[in-house]
Amino acid sequence: MSRLFRSAAAETRAAIEQRLAARPTSALVAAILGEAQQQVAQGSEASPLAVLRQSGAGCSACCLAVSADVTPLEAIVVAEHLQRTLSAERLELVHRRLAWNVQRRLQLPPAERGRARLACGLLDAQGHCEAYEVRPLVCAGVFSLSREDCDAAARAPTAGPQQVPLDRPAKAWTMGVSGGLQRALVDAGLDGNLYELNSAVLCALDTPRAAARYLQSEDLFVDCICTDAHSPPRRAVAPYRIDPPVTPEQARARRKLRHKQYKSLRHQ
Repeated sequence: MSRLFRSAAAETRAAIEQRLAARPTSALVAAILGEAQQQVAQGSEASPLAVLRQSGAGCSACCLAVSADVTPLEAIVVAEHLQRTLSAERLELVHRRLAWNVQRRLQLPPAERGRARLACGLLDAQGHCEAYEVRPLVCAGVFSLSREDCDAAARAPTAGPQQVPLDRPAKAWTMGVSGGLQRALVDAGLDGNLYELNSAVLCALDTPRAAARYLQSEDLFVDCICTDAHSPPRRAVAPYRIDPPVTPEQARARRKLRHKQYKSLRHQ
């Protein structure tokens, strides 16, 4: 499995570094993620266990039982998709669900936040993902081999690791793609840390011109829940820790203030 991880990481890193060498534009963010998603699709479909999978579109058990982590780039692409495809009313509903999840997670002790049973804020009332076409890499490349075990994990009293058989080769490849993406972003001077999905998408939704500002290395995700702080600008932050703790409303106010300052600097 480690060989699959290393191969996926090396291939993805090389492909994304080539993309990042181009002139930075807002469209580049979607293009980079598209490259990573293509790597996930090609590698996971080559798994010898692919024929045994029992998960796919419409199966949302993992969205209830697992807390997903994403890079800022993935969160921005999801936010742009929501803003482009949803009505104002539906977008507001998604925003409320995301904010509720973040608020609830921050109320828990740090050790319990990763195990909290919170349905992903991107799920609609029917259990369908509002951003399925651009879902994060971990959502697209991890497959269960037992729908029954997935449903049992979704009904468990707490979220977290359960005895669910997975397509391990596909998972190893997907984690390698994610690792390659993170490394390429960091090498380009961008934020390649991992953040809790709901927190990161909420931030991206509330940040005007998020893609362009991210590519300018602005620290847009400072108020988000960082789950893997391996590089600047989060390197010293512990997992699931915000210092000082802020509510979604406070974080939104901070982002509005930073945007006002950003606009002021642009016009100087």
